[in-house]
Amino acid sequence: MQRISVPGDTDQPPVELRTNSIGLRGPEIRIPKPAGTLRILCLGDEAVLGSAVDEPQTFCSLIQNRLQSRATKKLEVINGGVPDFCPLLNYLQFRHRLLILEPDIIIAHFDMSDVWDDHRFRRLTELNADEEPLLCAAPGLSSVPITKPFTQNFMSWQWAQNKVSGLIDQKQSLNSSSVDAPRSRYAWLTDESSIWTLQAELALSPLAYLADLCQEQGIRLLVAVHPAPWQLSATASRGARIPDLNGIYPGTLIETTRPEELVTRFTTAAALPLCDAISIFRSNSSIDDLYQTDSTQFSEAGHRYYAAALTASLLEHFPGIVSRSDKYPTSDQPAEFAQPAPLHQPDRFTQQPLDLHPVRPAAFSIEAQGAANRPTSPRSVNNPQLHNAPANALVPYSDRR
Repeated sequence: MQRISVPGDTDQPPVELRTNSIGLRGPEIRIPKPAGTLRILCLGDEAVLGSAVDEPQTFCSLIQNRLQSRATKKLEVINGGVPDFCPLLNYLQFRHRLLILEPDIIIAHFDMSDVWDDHRFRRLTELNADEEPLLCAAPGLSSVPITKPFTQNFMSWQWAQNKVSGLIDQKQSLNSSSVDAPRSRYAWLTDESSIWTLQAELALSPLAYLADLCQEQGIRLLVAVHPAPWQLSATASRGARIPDLNGIYPGTLIETTRPEELVTRFTTAAALPLCDAISIFRSNSSIDDLYQTDSTQFSEAGHRYYAAALTASLLEHFPGIVSRSDKYPTSDQPAEFAQPAPLHQPDRFTQQPLDLHPVRPAAFSIEAQGAANRPTSPRSVNNPQLHNAPANALVPYSDRR
């Protein structure tokens, strides 16, 4: 039951953020679920929460508006996003707190930072004999010691170390630091060592337990994966603090198909429907406008585009949502009303205008073109090692948990 004002991105106005009595963003939710209501629950992290845009502009609200225009019954899309959450915490959140919402469909979002978040919280998680997660203690309440190397207690040493390693090579900077450091948040995208492959598989594994729980409750589950900005464009999310917080240097383009391959392999083995928004986002001609300038979150245009992708995927996998008289979409031919409105034009379902103010500093554009002072990226477009690299050696997903 909170209502706060979140500062806007760059020159954008503040965003109003409200939570209901359950602690989720949005209006109060009726419990038990009213008869004749189709309820969709979106689980994920800050990308789902969407604190950088107003509530009607989040993809959760946009999906509800798009589907309600053709739905055969009253439809609700609940925003279950919590910052820094991952499939492990989403599963525990739904099992212990959100099962009372009685959703008909769950959309479980996999973010590129979930691998690192899983590593942070897994050490605080208790498992049963079958290795199923039971509970996870909040870090502040945990008795597990969080130790650091002696040198990491001094900021000057860390600053010098980061400077030197950054000038040598970005990959060395990422890999030489501890996996616990925030700068390793996206290290698994560039580091193909076995430790990160294992961490990625562990991060996905709770989705199998969520699928089992959904099957017991008669709930349909859709897995969705969306990209980090630097997987699509070297100039996306170009805020000055992004390199310090995430270990990604300005002008870096991370060209890798590992996330798609890993998630696709997992969902195929688990027989789960998948919405791969990475390939859909790559087809956009204005990728930079899909993300906030000073954060990795979606912009208004990004929420609109992601809502269209999810709407088409929902209708493809669960066609009973809309009237039988409507044309069901497919991956190749999505329904007309599932398409995103062109950028800089009002959304025809919410009638909300979209006023974009892209910020592209001249100095950064020079950096993005390969200025001499920019640290070299191990995954840059002109890196010959990228094209000659061997195929990703992924550990096959098995039923053994």
